[in-house]
Amino acid sequence: MKNEIAAEKDAAASGQKDAPSGDQVPAALDPKIRIFVVSTDEDLTTSDGVECGLTAGDVVYRTGDKPDDDHMVDATVKSSKKDECAIGATVGVSVDDLQEMHNQLRIQMDAGLKELADKQGKNGLPAAPDTKTQPGEAPAPSPDTNVANDLQQQRKDADQAEAEAKQQ
Repeated sequence: MKNEIAAEKDAAASGQKDAPSGDQVPAALDPKIRIFVVSTDEDLTTSDGVECGLTAGDVVYRTGDKPDDDHMVDATVKSSKKDECAIGATVGVSVDDLQEMHNQLRIQMDAGLKELADKQGKNGLPAAPDTKTQPGEAPAPSPDTNVANDLQQQRKDADQAEAEAKQQ
């Protein structure tokens, strides 16, 4: 979650959009993103050719970085329910399915952060820290009252230098 929040802050600061364009690699193949929570039922095939399934809440760890010709990458099952793909099994997962898992995680994270913001200080949730600025130990500097005079003098000096340059 920390990585997702940091990525959102970086994207907001740089003005990037979430949607990949052209040749851009989908977020699901980002080397920093390896763990995915299954969001919908998945029918998968293990590296041994055995068909198995995963359901919402199961966890896979992406081990492959490059999709094959069928747009599949290898992943290892890290958590599953009884009668589903065995923990530790290597399965092929569609890049589109991984991207959907990533998108669903972000949607849930955004909803959770919104709920925290809406319910801060209520029902046992702590209030957000005060973000108001506090006066420091050193007093604020007093404004420079000679700015207008200094600017006027600089303008006169510049005009005079320009006039002298034109005469030469």
